[in-house]
Amino acid sequence: MANAQTTPLIKRNFVLGVVNGAIYQVGLACMDPGTVVAAFVVHLLKDNPHLMYWIALMSCVRVAGWLWPPPLMAGLLERTPRKLGYYRVSGAARVVALGIITFVVVPRATEGSIGTFAAFVLLMLLVNSLGGIGMIPFFDIVSKSMPANRLGRFFGARRFLGGILAFGAGFAVKHILDERTGYPFPTSYSMVFLLGWATTALSVLFFSLVDEPPGVAHRRRLSFAMQMRRGPRIMRRHRDYRSLVFVRVLSGLTNIAVPFIVPFAQLRLGASEAMVGLFVSILMLSGTVANVLWSYVGDAQGNRRLLLLTNSVGLGAPVLALVAARLSPEVVATRLGVDFSPQLVVVSLALLLLGFSQTGRMMGETNYLLEIAPERQRPTYMGMMHAILFPLAFAPLLGAAVIGAHQRFELGFAISLVFGIGCLAATLWLKEPRARTREPD
Repeated sequence: MANAQTTPLIKRNFVLGVVNGAIYQVGLACMDPGTVVAAFVVHLLKDNPHLMYWIALMSCVRVAGWLWPPPLMAGLLERTPRKLGYYRVSGAARVVALGIITFVVVPRATEGSIGTFAAFVLLMLLVNSLGGIGMIPFFDIVSKSMPANRLGRFFGARRFLGGILAFGAGFAVKHILDERTGYPFPTSYSMVFLLGWATTALSVLFFSLVDEPPGVAHRRRLSFAMQMRRGPRIMRRHRDYRSLVFVRVLSGLTNIAVPFIVPFAQLRLGASEAMVGLFVSILMLSGTVANVLWSYVGDAQGNRRLLLLTNSVGLGAPVLALVAARLSPEVVATRLGVDFSPQLVVVSLALLLLGFSQTGRMMGETNYLLEIAPERQRPTYMGMMHAILFPLAFAPLLGAAVIGAHQRFELGFAISLVFGIGCLAATLWLKEPRARTREPD
């Protein structure tokens, strides 16, 4: 792989992959369950006594949808040397499902309609499940296309350029959702989702144009049951993988209250829907700035160091959310058309740290796994990881139960902080794979 970074195939895939990721970030910003979708659900069902559960459900749908397909598809994909076709089919179907949400479901939304919400949930589950189907082909093609010491640069460039675009998209979302602009509900959200649908379609198109190098394939297909039976052996023999699983489990548990930061700002601190657009921009800007640092740390110092730093920074989000609840709600300034109180300023800082840490955490966890997993068994390693993490997709429902109708947001943030401290401690047990020869599998 020493000369891989200079080959035409690598250059082509690098450019197409970066463009794909950059445009995808705009779509993600417009349909993020923690900001735009949470605000949509709050507006749609604000008088529903089970509102916290419905907000949590949207985060569960996103994570669970991405997690369940890889374990089931790992056996099939391990015997397939070329996987781009699976990405193309799943990507096209995902664009169609998003189109139904954008052009059929959201425009017909009426306040209090549980039927609209049910259709929205089911279609979003389908969209994310199709994304999960395309995940293994995507990462397999990327890992075959470039060496480990280029992965940080690749994912960093995707996030950096995407963050710039999504930062601007956040202001577009703010303008569209601002009641003073004149777009009523649900037209305002229809326009935001339209932007998300169009950019998602473009991102799928660009990655569909990559050239896939052939890979190593198993001669026979392993069933899902056989894949799961291999899991304990892999966990027992591969210390690095076992340690990463433990870190990711604790990382997943920190999400108990993360989806409720924006609803906390809306319901408790008086944040307007226009403020949601600024929250999107803050998350995207922090991720953009972070990528400059995180991609360097991952490539030059290793992904263990990257995870230590990002898990440390991530502790600041629940801490600041707890602080915000004790500050003054009095408006002290109006900027960019929205009113800021000390509470909202501190919540904005919490989201900034959240975006800063999440960007590096995702980069570090993904690249660490790609480094330690043997090429031929990479789908199995990824599938097993997702099977283990699947139950954690429903952690936000625990957060909803803790917060409840009495809006005990502070208790939820405190629990997230405890798990965050545990995650940081577990990260200390990780070993840097570049410091030694890969363990046997």
